Amino acid sequence: INLIFQVDEAQSAFRRATGAGEEYGKSLSSVYEQTRLYGVELKDVGETMQSLYTTYTDFTMASKEQREELTRTGVLLKELGVSSEDFAQGVQTQTKMFGVSAHAAAANSRELADFAKQIGVAPAQMGKDFAAAGAGIAKLGNDGVRAFKQLAIVAKTSGA
Repeated sequence: INLIFQVDEAQSAFRRATGAGEEYGKSLSSVYEQTRLYGVELKDVGETMQSLYTTYTDFTMASKEQREELTRTGVLLKELGVSSEDFAQGVQTQTKMFGVSAHAAAANSRELADFAKQIGVAPAQMGKDFAAAGAGIAKLGNDGVRAFKQLAIVAKTSGA
């Protein structure tokens, strides 16, 4: 019963903070249900969804499935230390400047976190660096993620 009250409060808090409709509250509950086995907390789902809502300009035009995929990806990356704000900025950069779909942006974000672990960089740092570098590598279009990964390798090996 306590969980029901917590979910209701999280939905209400999200709607108050964003002015979003009830369908977003339902998505918040759905994503929490899908990710809680991974240690995701309800407040993290709300924070991630709020960051996407306020930063990713197409979030309100995305389908329910796209919104939930992005939110799921964001909260799971948050478990690895990537901030919701950096994730949302990365999605915005990828969709607007690189011209990729929301689905591809979510996949690229997961790939970057995995890549960070492979080269011995904290996923949180990789997410932060990607969010900051987005505009600088935007001219590379959909090759931006590949170019960023190459830059990350150079930075790691050179100590820069």
